[in-house]
Amino acid sequence: WSSDVCSSDLGSNFYVTPDTSQGRNAVVGVQQFYLSANGSAFGNAIGNFFGSTSAASLAASSTYYIECYCYFLKTTAGTATWAPTFSTSPTVMHGILEYTPVTGFTTSNISGAMVSVEATQQAPTTPFAMTFAATASLTTAVYHVAKFKIWVTTNTACNFRLNLTQSAGTVTPQAGSWYTVRKIVNNAGNFVA
Repeated sequence: WSSDVCSSDLGSNFYVTPDTSQGRNAVVGVQQFYLSANGSAFGNAIGNFFGSTSAASLAASSTYYIECYCYFLKTTAGTATWAPTFSTSPTVMHGILEYTPVTGFTTSNISGAMVSVEATQQAPTTPFAMTFAATASLTTAVYHVAKFKIWVTTNTACNFRLNLTQSAGTVTPQAGSWYTVRKIVNNAGNFVA
C-alpha cells in the first residue's frame, strides 16, 4: 500500500484514505468476547454475565463504544438489575438497554414490544457502575435477551465488566452471547459547514 492509501499515528490508530472527498478515515479495531458454549448459572448475588475472565482492558483518557448481546435462560421469576461496571472511576458513562418483554420466549420468535431504558453516570462512586432501572419480574423457565449500547470516557486505565444482580433465581448465559469494545478516535474524515 502506498502512504497516501493508509497510514498510522505511532501505532495508536490506523487510517485509510478511500478518496479525497472523504479524507482520512479511521479503521477501528475491536476487542470481542464471545460465548461459544453456555456459561455457568449464577444466582441473585451480583455476577459478571460473561464470566470471571472476561473483563476488557481500557486505556486512560479514552472514549469507547461498547455493544453487548446477552442471551440467557432465567430460572425462578425475579427482577434483573444490569450494571456496566469499571474497575476505576470513568469521567462519564451513558448507556441504552433494550430487552425482551418480561414474558421472554421459548421459540425463535419473540412476540411483544421490546423494553428500552437509558442511564447516565458522571464521575461515579464505588463500584464505578452505571445501574439501569430494575426490570419487572422476568418469567421463569424461558429465554430472554438484553442488548446494550454503552459510551464511556475513562479517567485512568481500567477494566470493563457487565454485571447483573437478580432478586431471585439464576441466570444461565447462553452460547452466542457476545460483547465488543471499540475505541473512539479523534475526528477522522472531511467535515464541512
